[in-house]
Amino acid sequence: MIKATKALVIVGALAIGARALAAAPAPTYVQFSGAAKGALYWPDAAKYPNPHVGVIAMHRNSNFLSHISTKEL
Repeated sequence: MIKATKALVIVGALAIGARALAAAPAPTYVQFSGAAKGALYWPDAAKYPNPHVGVIAMHRNSNFLSHISTKEL
C-alpha cells in the first residue's frame, strides 16, 4: 500500500513537471531569394502569451542556422 502511494506521488509529480520541461516549439524554416535561409522561432504561447522581444542574428556570407546564438534562444 505504501509503495503504491509513493508510486502515485512520483507519477503525479512527473506529470506536473513534464509540462514545464517540455521542449520549445519547432522553428519555421524560411527560404529567401537565392541561397539565403532563415528560421523563425516562436515562444511558447502558454508561458509567454504576449511576447515583445525579437532577436536577429545574421551574417553577410555565413550560415547562422547552426550558430551558438541561435541554438540558445
